Amino acid sequence: MLSTIQETITQCDAKALERTAHTLKGAVGNFSAQGAYAASLRLEVMGRSGDLTHVEEAYAELEKELARLGEALTALREENAP
Repeated sequence: MLSTIQETITQCDAKALERTAHTLKGAVGNFSAQGAYAASLRLEVMGRSGDLTHVEEAYAELEKELARLGEALTALREENAP
C-alpha cells in the first residue's frame, strides 16, 4: 500500500490517495498503532480535501511510523518465538 500511496502522490491523484490512505488506516488500526493511524488519517484528509500542499511531509511521517510498527511487530514475534 505504501508504494501505491507514493504513486498517487506522484500522480497528484487526490481521490486515489484518499482511498488508499483510508484502507491503510484501517489496517494499522487493527494493531492499535496510533502514530501510523494518525499519519494515514492525515493523508486521507489531504486526499479528501484535494490539498496536497504538504503531502511529502505527511508521507515521510507515515513511512517513519510504519517503520516503528514493523520494528514493534518484529520484536513481538521474536519474543514469542519457540
